[in-house]
Amino acid sequence: MQLKNSIIAIIVLFIMCCSSRFAHAQRGGIIRNQGFYLTLGPSYGQGIGLETDYGINTDIFSPYFVGIKTSINQYLGYKTSVGAGIGYMRYVSPRMNVLPISVNFKYFFKEIANTFLIYTEGGFAPRLESGKQNKGFIYEAGLGYRLNINRSNSFILFQLGYNSFKTNNWDWSIRQPDFSYDDPYKWYYLKRSSIILSVSFTRSYR
Repeated sequence: MQLKNSIIAIIVLFIMCCSSRFAHAQRGGIIRNQGFYLTLGPSYGQGIGLETDYGINTDIFSPYFVGIKTSINQYLGYKTSVGAGIGYMRYVSPRMNVLPISVNFKYFFKEIANTFLIYTEGGFAPRLESGKQNKGFIYEAGLGYRLNINRSNSFILFQLGYNSFKTNNWDWSIRQPDFSYDDPYKWYYLKRSSIILSVSFTRSYR
């Protein structure tokens, strides 16, 4: 029930952030989709699932993460852009820290400054902590809304999506009774699925 309420709260917050300014989209006629733009902002992810081949009950965990990421992006036209970025994500229950390096693609529904968009991004998170093998692939996809700030080259970007991170080399701190460090199959995979909400400050340059 707590997980369900958290997901509902994230979705409601995203809708409120977008709809509170939706009327301004009719006046956002300035085209800003030219040149390149930078983004920087925090994110929060509510876990919706854990998968592993270790053979333990993953329901005992309450996974979530907090993070921050930045990216540099280039418009390919008035409705599309590509970019690359780097971030920091701190996962909780079970705990891990990763440094994802990713590429992204965005499609803007309209050419005006205030517009909805869809996005996808993916990449690889190298090991961040010595003694930990929590490296793996990460990807994300979802819906967003770009809000212009006072008819300038600055924007607030809201994004709500699905985030997945999988490592094939996870060392569980919870040991099974027959666990042995001499076992050549010490490492197990761990896949984390989350609903992610991101709010980023965006600045475009021509």
